[in-house]
Amino acid sequence: MARTIQSFIAASLAAGIILISGCHTDCPNCPPPLEGYYITTETSKSTYYLGDTVHITVAATNNSEDPFETTLCSSCQLGYEVLDAEGNLVFSPFACYQVLTPYALPAHETDIVELTWNLKDPNDLVATGIYQIYGALGQCRHVVGDTVTVTVQ
Repeated sequence: MARTIQSFIAASLAAGIILISGCHTDCPNCPPPLEGYYITTETSKSTYYLGDTVHITVAATNNSEDPFETTLCSSCQLGYEVLDAEGNLVFSPFACYQVLTPYALPAHETDIVELTWNLKDPNDLVATGIYQIYGALGQCRHVVGDTVTVTVQ
């Protein structure tokens, strides 16, 4: 089975069909900010203890009269990222395929996703301290929502 997956990925890469990415760079296809389109981010509480799970709600809302339609450069759509107190990226759950992906949100609609973070960075549990969590549309850094501050004790 593993050999089949490796063969598929190798063939896909050779054909230029997909690339697997952590989605940590801006995409040239990112849409310009749209008046009336915004992203909100909420957590279940503001203080967590190591071992807790952070429950995150990311909502994209289109309050404009026009539909919001774009093509993202990866399969990532709504998600979140975590920054430490110095603004360094600590965690990004995005694991995407580099493939053009349509994204649409009709006028006066909201798209909501429920996500979790287990207070880990890619290596281990994060240190105690203050962290910023923000919702984002795929890897488009300029199409981000408000920031939620959480304390880890």
